[in-house]
Amino acid sequence: MYFVRLISLEPVSIVKSPGNMQRAQMLSATRSFTAKSFLVTREFEFLGKGNQQYVFDHTDKVRRYEREIKEGGSLVHQLGSINVEGAGSVSIEVVGTMSGHVPTVTESI
Repeated sequence: MYFVRLISLEPVSIVKSPGNMQRAQMLSATRSFTAKSFLVTREFEFLGKGNQQYVFDHTDKVRRYEREIKEGGSLVHQLGSINVEGAGSVSIEVVGTMSGHVPTVTESI
């Protein structure tokens, strides 16, 4: 899943099991847009044995919001890691709104 590091706004490290033979392939990709909304769906299949963990480093973001966090705030909607073990499939769906030509994600499943 090389794309995880490409699209993440935070640094990502990868931990793989010894002898990992996993690989991923995209099965389908669909996008639909209207003037006010969008829907993007991706389906992937994982093949091979082993496990992988993609860990997101939020250190810089925590530093940026340190004052708010110390005052009781939190970093909401932060993904800590993506863990993949063995073979299987996954579907990712992203829903959002459009403001002019600017997409804003409102839900990710």
